[in-house]
Amino acid sequence: MRIRSIRRLLVHALVMTALLVAAPLATSASASATTGGPEKCIFIADKADPNRKPKPLRKVCGNEKTVASAVADRSLLMTFYEHANFGGGSSGIYGDYGTCDAAGYTFDFSARYWGWALSSFRVHGRCWLTDYNDRWGTWSPTRAGPVPYVGDEWNDDIMTFKIRAQWI
Repeated sequence: MRIRSIRRLLVHALVMTALLVAAPLATSASASATTGGPEKCIFIADKADPNRKPKPLRKVCGNEKTVASAVADRSLLMTFYEHANFGGGSSGIYGDYGTCDAAGYTFDFSARYWGWALSSFRVHGRCWLTDYNDRWGTWSPTRAGPVPYVGDEWNDDIMTFKIRAQWI
């Protein structure tokens, strides 16, 4: 095994252990804080800016009414899934500036759960081309359309995500 593979395996094991330990605490806290139905979360992305680093996604959680209000004037860009072939838990990423154009959106997953859990995704609207990198800076080849599996190199290990329109 390569050193990088061993290091990646150790980091992944440590993160997954931390998530498993923290999950019961987060679940009980969010369930008790929410009224009017189960809590649901969506994420909001800022427009790509070539002169700046990507901003972290903004997380909005709450009951169905809270989430519906948060997405009312935004465009659904992508849906992420925790397992290959669009399985497991999922969450939507919404944009403040409409669907994708040539510049698109760039988001930072470094502080969010989805970077450690993403295995597949669907694109929506004019969003079509995607690129993503892992924590060591390795970029994926540009992908078009929905991706049923991000690949072994990036599975459960995505740091930055770029999405844009194929044509204007």
